[in-house]
Amino acid sequence: MTVHRTSGDFRFEVLLLENLDRLYSLARRWCRSAEDAEDLVQDAALKAWRAFAQLEDDRRGAAWLYRILYNTFADRYEKSEREALNDSLDNAEGTVVSFMRADLALDLRRAFESLPAEFSLVVWMMDGEGMGYREIAEALGISEGTVASRAARGRAKLRAILSSHNGSQELRQ
Repeated sequence: MTVHRTSGDFRFEVLLLENLDRLYSLARRWCRSAEDAEDLVQDAALKAWRAFAQLEDDRRGAAWLYRILYNTFADRYEKSEREALNDSLDNAEGTVVSFMRADLALDLRRAFESLPAEFSLVVWMMDGEGMGYREIAEALGISEGTVASRAARGRAKLRAILSSHNGSQELRQ
C-alpha cells in the first residue's frame, strides 16, 4: 500500500515537532505521572491532526495546539471529577459540600470556556499552572507584554462573566 503525503502532512509534522517538548512539559505539570502526560499529548496530537484542516493561520498553530491540549486535559479532569463526586455521594457525610463544589466548578469552567482562546489559555497557564510571563511568552511565541495584556484582559472578562451570573442559572444550562 502506497501512502501519499501532502504538504499538509508535513506542515502538521513541523508544527507538532516544533512544539512537542513544550506540550509535554505543560502536560507533565498538569498530570501526576510521565505516562499520563505522554497519553495526554498523544490524545491531543491525534485531535489536532484530525482538525488540522481547520487551522487557518499557521502562525497561530502553537496557541491552537496548546488550546487542544488544554481542552483534552479539561475533558479528562472533568470526567475524573465526576467520578470523584459520584464516589463522594456514596458517603452521606459531605454530600452538600460536594454538590456545592461541583456546581461552582461547573460555573467556573463554563465561564472560562466562554473566554476567547487567547485569553483563557494565558490565564490558565499563569493562574492554573503557575507559569511566569517569560515561560508563557516562550511557549506561545508571543512577547511578555502580550502575555501581561492577555492575562489582565482575560481575568477582567472572567470576573465580569462570573459576577454577571452570580446566583443565576444561566451558566448552568
